[in-house]
Order: sequence, then C-alpha cells, then structure tokens
Amino acid sequence: INSYKEKPKLLYLTIPLFLLWANLHGEFLLGLALFAIWIGLYCIKSIKSLLKQNKKEVVGLVGTFIACALATSLNPFGIGIHIAALSHLGSPLLKNIAEYLPFVMFSQAWWNQVIVAILLILGFIYLYFKNKVSGQIPLLGAILIVFILSFEVRRYAWPAYYLALPILKPIASYFKPDTKRATQLLSTFLLVVLFSIGI
Repeated sequence: INSYKEKPKLLYLTIPLFLLWANLHGEFLLGLALFAIWIGLYCIKSIKSLLKQNKKEVVGLVGTFIACALATSLNPFGIGIHIAALSHLGSPLLKNIAEYLPFVMFSQAWWNQVIVAILLILGFIYLYFKNKVSGQIPLLGAILIVFILSFEVRRYAWPAYYLALPILKPIASYFKPDTKRATQLLSTFLLVVLFSIGI
C-alpha cells in the first residue's frame, strides 16, 4: 500500500489477500477497517489533485475495497463469519479474555508500548525533517489509530507493530553497520542470541 503511487495495479493483489485472510483468521475485519481508513485518508490527502485530474482513481480505490469486502464472504460460512465477528463488538464477555483487556500500567508489556511510541515519534521526526510526512499521511493515520486502540485492547498491539515497520525503518538503517563484514558479524551474533533465547 505504501508504494501505491509507483505501482497502482499492485493494489489489486489485496483482493486475493483478503480472500485468503478471511479463510485463515478472523482479524480480517480489522484489515478491512484499516484498508478503508487508508483509502479515506489517501483521498483526503489527494483531494485537490483528484478533483482536478483523476476521479477514476477514487472509483478504482473504492471498487478495490468493495471487491476485497466481497472476497471475504467466499468462505465455508459465507457472511456468517462477518456476523460472528461483529457480534463480539461490545460483548460483556470480552472482559474475561486477556487479549481484549488494556495493558496493566507499568507492566513490561505497557513499557514495550511506551518504547514503541517513542520510536514512532522519532520515526515521525525523521520523516518531518526529510519532508516525507505528506506522502505518508494515510499510513501514519492507520498506524496512529491502531496504536492508540492497542493501549485499551492489547489484541491490537501486534497489528500496530507490523504497521509501524515502515516508519521505524529509518531508525533501523541509522544503526546499520557501515561495512558488509560488520553487518554479517552482527547478523550472526543476533541470530545466535535469538536462537539461544528460543532454546
């Protein structure tokens, strides 16, 4: 989605993605919601150029979203999967499920959220000084919404982290070693550490 302007036809790959996603995991509705937010923010950001030049782009984006939404109903349960997922909204039983509760303040997971928030702010500052914020508004809006929600519903934390990766990329490249040899040594060291933790 981030490279939509360069290769707009790649957006059509979201249709089979949502078809597969709906048949594998129930969080596809969050994906649809984020896709709708991205489209809305993209259209708002580009409103002047869209009105002057290309209304087909808006029709294409909205059409792709509708096709994605229809693709999610191609599963063994049909639209029943949507009804079941939506029935959980506002359910009083969610207070008994840990992933639907907020992070406990000052716990390790809460501090992880705070650290990611600081990294996101640093990524935003980097984009600001590189004059790249306006091009990232749709993605930044989606990240911000999910990240704020994740403080109240911890289930949204990992989707927020995945979405944040493009914003955190400049920070990672800042710490990247200069030489190929140093990169290989550091990568090997990190793999050994992670493998040891895994064992």
